[in-house]
Amino acid sequence: MSLKQQILAGAQHREQVHVPALANDDFDGWCTIRPLTEGEQGQVEQAALAGQVVHSELQPGQKAGGQQPAAGGNYRQEIDIAASQKGQRRSRQLAVAYALSVDGEQWKADEVAKLPPAAVQQLYDAVKALTGMADMADEARRFRGDGRGAGGGGAARDGQPAGATAG
Repeated sequence: MSLKQQILAGAQHREQVHVPALANDDFDGWCTIRPLTEGEQGQVEQAALAGQVVHSELQPGQKAGGQQPAAGGNYRQEIDIAASQKGQRRSRQLAVAYALSVDGEQWKADEVAKLPPAAVQQLYDAVKALTGMADMADEARRFRGDGRGAGGGGAARDGQPAGATAG
């Protein structure tokens, strides 16, 4: 087998994962998944981005024809959270559908959407780990540096929440 064939065979890797949210009297909750290919991961990321709806505007004091506000002007952005959540949900469903499509059984994102939310999240977490991918929430936490948001916060060194006073 050539090196190229060996590398491409990595996409054929299969892993058994236990999904407690799917376990019941008739099914033990064990599923076979595979890693996503680079192309599939791109489609999953595109689905997540498709849900991003941002409205931007320059308010009074804006510079004519420019993007930077003049003195006294404000730059305002609004993000459609519902559309963003819908895109993230669709992205997870697509990733899980790709990962569950093994041994000739094809899954569609619409079928994954019929599973319990906890099962989809558990499968998605397993797919991310197997594929080595991060979702937009992971990227945002890395960008902010501390995983909580631009405003900081979290636990201080003494175990108290940041901003809390001892006393």
